[in-house]
Amino acid sequence: MTRKASDILRAAKRLIDAPEKWCKGTTDGQNGSTCMYGALGDAINTAGVADLGNPLMRYLDAACGQAAPLWNDLPTTTHTDILGAFDRAIALAEADETPTVKRESPAAYYARQMRDIANLPASATV
Repeated sequence: MTRKASDILRAAKRLIDAPEKWCKGTTDGQNGSTCMYGALGDAINTAGVADLGNPLMRYLDAACGQAAPLWNDLPTTTHTDILGAFDRAIALAEADETPTVKRESPAAYYARQMRDIANLPASATV
């Protein structure tokens, strides 16, 4: 199954779509609330694409203008700001049309790599 980065960002946004679902200063607040970073981590884990965490974080960082976890915790950052940042991150991801990696077992990955190497022309150097 292949998931787009924008889909995972949307899922993270849904996790904190109400003010009471969002918090500052910790990834796990009271009554199940979470910060934007915690929401992204939960969405990544649910999608099973842990290796895509860094690219997704870069979209959020760009949308925030700095490291997203730090921006989330600023005294001036509001819930409305957080939702806007997710919207900007989603737009950035959609502009890149970045699909996440397909779920592939290590054995399947290795087999695909070996096939690719076997198909190199004789003049290619590895």
